[in-house]
Formats: sequence, C-alpha cells, structure tokens
Amino acid sequence: MFGRIVRLEVEPEKVDPGIEWIKSTAMPRAQAQAGFKRGYWFFDRPTGKAAVVTLWDSEGSLKDSAQMAADLREESIQVLGTGVLTVEEYELAADA
Repeated sequence: MFGRIVRLEVEPEKVDPGIEWIKSTAMPRAQAQAGFKRGYWFFDRPTGKAAVVTLWDSEGSLKDSAQMAADLREESIQVLGTGVLTVEEYELAADA
C-alpha cells in the first residue's frame, strides 16, 4: 500500500465549514478514484494545523490520483483558507 500525507494550515474559524466540504466533496471524489483504500482528515482547531492521509492500493494508483489530489488542494484554499505546507508520498511499511 502507498500513501500521501498533506500538511496544511487552516483558518480556525473555517474548520466546521471545511469538515462539511470534506464530507460532501473531497471524500466522495477521493473514494471514486481507482485504487483508493482509506482517507483521514485531521484538524487541530486551536492552532489551525491540519493533515490529510490517503492510502492507495498501489504506487500506480497513488500516482494516478495526483491530479485529483492537486485539484482538491486548490479548492480547499477557497473553502478552508488553507496554506499547503507539504505534500509527501510514501510506501506503507507496516500496519497494525
């Protein structure tokens, strides 16, 4: 399995509308992508820090999802007032 981890800064007052956008838009679009396995969207409300972790069944699926993920990050800037800090991709070495 492979994963993408995105770290963001979010305007704290936009967390709740952002969660609604994630549930109505980001999650369904990610789930519709071939090879999608799981997704996790994390927020630290007081600091505005956020992280997104998505898991994919293969490196190819991860790479094929890159444009969709980039599009969602661009949209999130409008919804969450975010600044993307990092985007990293990894191979999953162990799972418990």
